[in-house]
Amino acid sequence: MTELLIPVLAGLSTGILGFLLGRHRDLERHNRETRATVYIEYMSAQAALTRPWSQPIFEKFLRQEDLNGDEWGHMAELFERFSNAHSKVLIYGSKSVVEKLSAFYDIRDGTASPEGKIAYAELIAAMRKDSNSEQISNLAELTDNIVLDGPAKRREKLGQELLAKAKEIT
Repeated sequence: MTELLIPVLAGLSTGILGFLLGRHRDLERHNRETRATVYIEYMSAQAALTRPWSQPIFEKFLRQEDLNGDEWGHMAELFERFSNAHSKVLIYGSKSVVEKLSAFYDIRDGTASPEGKIAYAELIAAMRKDSNSEQISNLAELTDNIVLDGPAKRREKLGQELLAKAKEIT
């Protein structure tokens, strides 16, 4: 009887262990996918804030100047997007990402200062790591070129070149 019981128990325990490991793997994959979605939502809110049409309204808001109805509507939309994104990061984000987000918000000038750019790049690096993305050695430089001053400087230079050409023609 014991000779028959040992193989049955071994098979049963192997099956249970396989099920539990598979469930753990599925849960980890679900958490990673959820975090990636949450991080993308945060980055989308951050990108909306830095759009050329949003930045002047936001700066006006920070200076406590009067906003018109459309500007208040725009600020309300941004506030809602950030509130939702922040809530989700606090719930689903890893400890490292939550700490990096808090450190980024400790910097008064945000991405306008070199410290803010570094903190922002560190936040992105933590989000990438948390979602199992490949590590990038020059992420701070790439971040600046993609979403921070890089595009603004290129647009400003292009605008100056177009203005100069327009003056030549007229």
